[in-house]
Amino acid sequence: MIRFHPSQQPIQILLILCSIAASLLAAGPAAASAYIQFGPEINVSNTTVPSTKGRLEVAVDPMTLEKIYLVAYGDGPAGAADIFLRYSSDGGATFSAPINLSNTAGQINTVGAPGDSFKPDVKVNGGNVQVAWVDTYCPGGAQGSYTPPGGVLTAFHCLYIARSFDAGRTWEPAEQITDGSQDAFNISSFSSSAGFATAWQEDPLGLQPGEGQGPGDGGSGALTSPGTDIYYTALGTADFESSTPFPAPTEVSDNLSTSMGSPAASRAQLRLVGNTALLAYEETRGMMQMGKNILYHSFPFTAPPSSAAGDVLNESPTENCRRVRLISQSPAATGDADTTVVALWRQGAQNQGGPADILMRRAVGAFGIGAYDPAINLTSPNLDDPTGAIPEDNARAHRALLRGDFVAFVYNYTPDDDASQMQLATYDTYIRRSQDGGQSWDGPVNLSNLNDFSLLTGEPRLVGTPPTIPSGDPQDVRNVSAFFVSWGTHTNDGANTPLDLFVLGTQDGGESFGPIAALAVGPSEQGEAQLRSNPAGSLLCATWSDDVTGDHDIFFRCATATLAPPIPTLGGIGLALLVLALTAAALKLLAARSPASPR
Repeated sequence: MIRFHPSQQPIQILLILCSIAASLLAAGPAAASAYIQFGPEINVSNTTVPSTKGRLEVAVDPMTLEKIYLVAYGDGPAGAADIFLRYSSDGGATFSAPINLSNTAGQINTVGAPGDSFKPDVKVNGGNVQVAWVDTYCPGGAQGSYTPPGGVLTAFHCLYIARSFDAGRTWEPAEQITDGSQDAFNISSFSSSAGFATAWQEDPLGLQPGEGQGPGDGGSGALTSPGTDIYYTALGTADFESSTPFPAPTEVSDNLSTSMGSPAASRAQLRLVGNTALLAYEETRGMMQMGKNILYHSFPFTAPPSSAAGDVLNESPTENCRRVRLISQSPAATGDADTTVVALWRQGAQNQGGPADILMRRAVGAFGIGAYDPAINLTSPNLDDPTGAIPEDNARAHRALLRGDFVAFVYNYTPDDDASQMQLATYDTYIRRSQDGGQSWDGPVNLSNLNDFSLLTGEPRLVGTPPTIPSGDPQDVRNVSAFFVSWGTHTNDGANTPLDLFVLGTQDGGESFGPIAALAVGPSEQGEAQLRSNPAGSLLCATWSDDVTGDHDIFFRCATATLAPPIPTLGGIGLALLVLALTAAALKLLAARSPASPR
């Protein structure tokens, strides 16, 4: 270490300044990390009964270009909930009175129980809005029922859809889409400029209960009876706006038999790209074979196939494949790699929710099954590793974002599932990125970095920016390089109790992230975050479920997302001149303080 005599302290200061200036010159401009600063929380539901499954969307009024925040949720006593919606036209500062979209909790169904609405699914296109949900009140005389093992007589669910033409301010009466003769569940809706479409599963014998399954505890609906099929309905924009009824549901999959060992389809994933529908789902193999396949269809969105087998997307005929997700873009939006679809799913050994990898296939230039490249393994050290290359690791809860040639992939991962169950490891939230449409990938980056193995992360979310709004406001211009990632923490004790919610942001495609921001923390249970950004990526709003009141409510808050405060710079030329000036001053001071040279 260089030590300066007190008489040389001015020289020390100048040399340090020179060093700082030189470092700034070498470092270049500040990274575009998103620093997130949240505003106050608003309790949107704020009732004395449980509120569940909050969903957030932003509609754009076509006349005024106002951004209308829509929050839909279930609310009511257990077993007698309705679907409510509240909207805000002032950026979430205030919300409208609750609008009851379902109005069935006061009705009595076929088993003598109240109507019970569950899990709204909200989609918008400009000022048009669709909310779909399932309900146990299904008038018409066809509603079925079943008694689960050890349970009570339970009514089947039917599907309802409500629509709005003025960005969610007023609503048409809800339309009953199915008759309840089969148990409808697991809605997947989507919208494009062409219109609205909805897919769902129907179980002929009643959605089977089980640990983590069934509507009563917010399960996934993956445990199905033989003969469970995927159904579909859609309307073009003109028909939607003219209040034309939705067409009768089309049975897309072909599981016609309910005998033991027959296939069953579940957990549909639907996307619209212009006039094209992309539909994928998991299906048991049938014929007493173990595991599930991922089946895939692409079709004109108002002309679905009927009782069609679909194409098998996974390449393994024996491993268990489930939880498919589709991320798509139009051919006009692709980059040099021409990637139109990224399909992701979990795949691993035959087990119930045990360790698995996340596999991916990308479609190139088109949407049919023939456009897909071979599968790669996104959660193993090498993309061409087989599943189970690391037998003890596990990946789950995958999300992705596709923008031209850029792909971001977020997931939960543990290096050792058994160790995690003994609190000797944990699940963190990771990200991987591709700059060439999913052909090659950066290494995984741990975003959450938990150092307490009594906790784990779950429920990751990944949201990008919506399209530009032609308002002339710079904040309405899309920044395709901005996106946000959130996750929740949970207890790592088998109960998996929700704890807190956190968010990260970037405005440079994930090259850098700002500090982790707390969306919701405290002693109560907080989970099920829903995120929405403005086009510029400078404003992020979110909803979540919070038990702070003791009965779960849906909360809302917004945050500004600004660039990391840059270290003051003068630019490259200015910094160079500053270095030269400071160096000259230091040398001048040094010469002035040096002993006189001998003559």
